[in-house]
Amino acid sequence: MYGTGPVAVNGAVVYGYWTDRNGCCRLRLGLDDWDRLGLQPGQRVRFGRPDQTPNEVLIAAADRNPPVVWLDLVPVARASAPRAG
Repeated sequence: MYGTGPVAVNGAVVYGYWTDRNGCCRLRLGLDDWDRLGLQPGQRVRFGRPDQTPNEVLIAAADRNPPVVWLDLVPVARASAPRAG
């Protein structure tokens, strides 16, 4: 699946292009949005497309190619319940 339009990143709405690959998301943002939001590789963020509620993801990689930056977003595994033992 792929698309363009407004996406939510840590509660801020920015314009982006996204594509899904093997359960991960590749997101293209304007470099000015990247800088304004203070994003960094290795950072956890809340990301949501127009068709879904925001989920926590990890910025696994960021390729800066002015005037855009490509982000590889990987879903963060939810913590499981503690085991007895």
